[in-house]
Amino acid sequence: MGFDLNLKNHIFTMLTNVIPNSSSLNIENMTHHTIENSNIFSHIYFIDISFTDLKTTEIVNQELVIKIARDNNPFFIKLWEHEVLMLGTWYDSDIPVPKVLAFDSTYSEGPVIIMEKITGVSLTDSITQNRSDTNIVKNLMSKYAELMVLVHNYDWKSKFNDPFGSDHEIFTKEGDNSLKIFVSSFRERSKKLGLSLITKVIDWLVTKTQDLENKQLLGLVHSDMNTDNIIVSPSGELYLIDWNWTRIVDIRIDIMWSEGFTVKIFNEELGDLLLELYLKKSPIPISDLDFFKMLNIVRFLVNTVNHMKEQKNTDKADTFVRTIDWNMYEKRIKNITGIESTNLRSEIEECLNS
Repeated sequence: MGFDLNLKNHIFTMLTNVIPNSSSLNIENMTHHTIENSNIFSHIYFIDISFTDLKTTEIVNQELVIKIARDNNPFFIKLWEHEVLMLGTWYDSDIPVPKVLAFDSTYSEGPVIIMEKITGVSLTDSITQNRSDTNIVKNLMSKYAELMVLVHNYDWKSKFNDPFGSDHEIFTKEGDNSLKIFVSSFRERSKKLGLSLITKVIDWLVTKTQDLENKQLLGLVHSDMNTDNIIVSPSGELYLIDWNWTRIVDIRIDIMWSEGFTVKIFNEELGDLLLELYLKKSPIPISDLDFFKMLNIVRFLVNTVNHMKEQKNTDKADTFVRTIDWNMYEKRIKNITGIESTNLRSEIEECLNS
């Protein structure tokens, strides 16, 4: 999608409606932000705007982010409405997220969100840049854990009186937060892909779900909590972005997804540190994390393989196979479930090449 005149005019109209007591609004320096993910749901633009504040007569300059869905079908409209609701909820609750300035679901190319731009770098980049300074890294991880605890312990029941009802259908319909349903969804895909080792792990998960089903730690989860979705501002504050997939499910899914991503991108030591800090900061006891560690290994591998099979991109598939620490996954599976998985890499590779 190009940043054409129709889009610029549409954004101009949206901004005019939300910036009161101003004149001489101007949009300039429009830049398309490239996302290194061919399965993107959105187009991101960075823009600079300027306008005259009629109260002070001063010229105001702002940097903004434009997030446009890649289609205007009901699925994307629902996702964008979802993100706007959650960003507003968190912003009003003093949880660090970008402030939404405007939203419009009527644009022909797809729904549009205009929000403030958080200046900074991703937490992934910040940790990488400061890896030689253990104190800085530990401080960043401490803030990361604190932010997760803040989100997971938000009082969603008082905010959303009927989160599973029609007024808030963006979350889930009642019952969809069931671990049994969640695990079963991966079993079907794993069998279809011919991943017999992963299916064995899923069978192990199934045997544990009954005990955990009745003692879930339900909360609002980000669903993709990771260091790429956190911006570190120049002052060191962490901002959490990309709220399309918020759900009310067991918070341990989010916790161990974050731990697993940290291990995958960095190492097990940093993943252990994040988990240790989270458990220290959490106001509630957290247990049974091995189950969720396995669940998120299954989630990552099944979703990634399924996506790459659909794309039929052999270069990306080869890169994926080469860059994954298969020994780490095999060790985790063996230690927790007792299942031998030394052929995990070859099974995934065979599936991707078939």
